[in-house]
Amino acid sequence: MNAASILLPTLNPDLCYSALQSRDARFDGAFFVVAPTSAVMRWTSEDASKTLAQQALQLIDRAGGELSVVQVATKMGITDRHLRRIFATEWGLTPQAYSQAQKTWLADKPHADWPAKDVLLQLPLHLPYDHAHTLKFFATRAIEGVEHVDEKQRLWRTIRLSSGRKMHTGWICADLPAIGLQAKRGKASTSANPSCTLPITVSASLVPVLYKLVPLLRAAFDLAAQPTAIDALLLADF
Repeated sequence: MNAASILLPTLNPDLCYSALQSRDARFDGAFFVVAPTSAVMRWTSEDASKTLAQQALQLIDRAGGELSVVQVATKMGITDRHLRRIFATEWGLTPQAYSQAQKTWLADKPHADWPAKDVLLQLPLHLPYDHAHTLKFFATRAIEGVEHVDEKQRLWRTIRLSSGRKMHTGWICADLPAIGLQAKRGKASTSANPSCTLPITVSASLVPVLYKLVPLLRAAFDLAAQPTAIDALLLADF
């Protein structure tokens, strides 16, 4: 039996990956990692990048934003350049910006009259993206007092998310027309390089729950969709 093909189902994959990243000899022989080409499980570079970005955010959170990008990258066993790339792709902002937002929020939260700064996310998407139709969809279904489309065609929405026993209340502002401007400027966006982004401003009060908020925003605006591939598949049925 090939030891490299063994996966123990009772082990937590995330914990195993963390142990693997630590390169600690104490874990040698404790478990075996499935090869990427294994029929049991197919890991992709996207899976690995997503996991690393999540771990980086957790490290920054635990350190209260006090670790530098180089220190975070060193702890994870990757280069700071790679960390910046995967972090921005997953969370929509640089690790430096997130660290600063965390530090500011932690420093300012006792002062009700001195709010921390809001955060601008740049969430990657794939062109072509019908931002006008998306905005119309939300506008016609807007709940009074919860959602609003302003004169600049930006979508505003109030948000409530819990973290442990604490409830965080705030707002987001999605600048959908910015997608059209990027497309007109010829900003390339492919499966391999989703450089076009949806700018979303997030209130400072939601910084502690960005790890919950970002996946919800990606799903709400369907940012993982690849329109070209979808069109090709649908056209094949005609």
